[in-house]
Amino acid sequence: MIFLNQLAVISTAFDPEEVLEIIQEIESDLGRTREELWGDRTMDIDILYFGKEIIHSDRLRIPHPFIAERKFVLVPLCELLPSMVHPITGKNSLQMLEECRDQSGVNVWVK
Repeated sequence: MIFLNQLAVISTAFDPEEVLEIIQEIESDLGRTREELWGDRTMDIDILYFGKEIIHSDRLRIPHPFIAERKFVLVPLCELLPSMVHPITGKNSLQMLEECRDQSGVNVWVK
């Protein structure tokens, strides 16, 4: 199975909860359904960071709690923001990738 992952850095005037609402609307418009936790899905948009904010609410956790465990997140994160420091661990993207135990293969998409 092939998954396509992208990372984008954006600037917004919206607060994190508003961004979450917008993201969930986009996912829904693209056919995402939320039937089971961790289940298969056609689209998944995550907020990895929101500046240096740390948010732990019922609906939202920022920074994303699994950044350091997922190579498919860390590889593109290192391409765009290699020195971005995780506000909880104090490690930058490159350090997290070096320490990541995820054995999944990550390849650059080539047409």
